[in-house]
This record gives sequence, structure tokens and C-alpha cells, in this order.
Amino acid sequence: MLLGEPVGYVHNQTAYVAEEQALPLGYGRVGEYALILMLSDPSVTFFLVNGGGHLFFSPVQNPAWDFCWVLNDYPLHQPVGFDGRLIYTRWRNQAQVLARYQQWLAQRDAGKRER
Repeated sequence: MLLGEPVGYVHNQTAYVAEEQALPLGYGRVGEYALILMLSDPSVTFFLVNGGGHLFFSPVQNPAWDFCWVLNDYPLHQPVGFDGRLIYTRWRNQAQVLARYQQWLAQRDAGKRER
């Protein structure tokens, strides 16, 4: 059984690699919507499996997002982590994505100052 919403997604396998990305931010479009993934650590690598594992002729597609975070020489017996935010919204343009990222950074910074 396939679960999901028919969004008119067309399978097109394309790989994009961003070496030493400027921002820990990734986004992709699904129909009229955008899925935006933002993290506080620029060493995170993003992945997208765009077919979601379904058959190419299925009207239901669920792209799968993932990321990899590798820590070399992390401190023993000390917690490590990062902050993240996931947004699913109507697509407008790339400026919208950057504005949402800057807004999130400002909220994070304000929260840290309050602590």
C-alpha cells in the first residue's frame, strides 16, 4: 500500500554536491511547496532521495531527506549536538528561504541571550 498525497512529482535522478557550503541550509521543491532544512552546524551534509522508493509511474511520491553529521575528535563524556529547523511552506523564491533562515538565526541568538 502506498501512502501520501498526489503532488504531481516526476522522478528525475540528479545529484548535486555542495563542497564547503556557505550556509548549513538545504531546500527542495515538491510541487508548489518547499521543504527547507536548516541546521546550526555548517559541517552537516544533506542528502535527498527524490523518488521516495516508489515506482516511477505512481502518482504518490514522498521524497526522503536526510543528513550526515561527522564529528572528529569529539569530547568524551560531554554532550554534543546541534539545533535544527524544518519548514514545509508554499514556494515563493530563494529570497524567502534565506529570509526564513536569517529569522531563525535571530530567534536562536535571542534565546541564547535570555538564558
